[in-house]
Amino acid sequence: HERLVLAGREHIGMSVAGDYMNFSEKDPSGNTVATSAINISIVSRKVNKVLWLDPGSDMLIGTGGGEFVCREMTRNAVFGAGNVTNVAQSEFGSSFMRTQRVGYNIVFVQRAGSKVREMSYDVGSDTYKSNDTTLMSEHILSGGVCSSAYQPDPLDRKSTRLNSSPRQYL
Repeated sequence: HERLVLAGREHIGMSVAGDYMNFSEKDPSGNTVATSAINISIVSRKVNKVLWLDPGSDMLIGTGGGEFVCREMTRNAVFGAGNVTNVAQSEFGSSFMRTQRVGYNIVFVQRAGSKVREMSYDVGSDTYKSNDTTLMSEHILSGGVCSSAYQPDPLDRKSTRLNSSPRQYL
């Protein structure tokens, strides 16, 4: 079942599975079950206002202080109120700009707006890596990014609009 997910400041709330308007952490009998609502806090060494969420097999979370993954604590048990964890994946920090899903990867703009990162799952370490896609040409984004888009067809391209010029795209 799907859940409605809401985020604010350093907290994420997920509704009761299949009941989008119900955020009760207990069932009518007073028990916490797998379908109960889930409330988690993003805890780290930095203040982490949630800026974006990206659903998938794991829910990826971007904050001003870093990137996190929310998933099952125990992989062979169902995701639910008693089996959920959020784990820091990197400490680059994200901007408020909307992420772009490109295949299985997430493309996001780093906190200062001068780097674009591609977050992808690494099977060997069971973590998400955020690689700098602007590493070879950092000077291009020196003015910052003001928006981004992804066009899957016909040429499969990412487009990033720069702050330095309203008509300049990467």
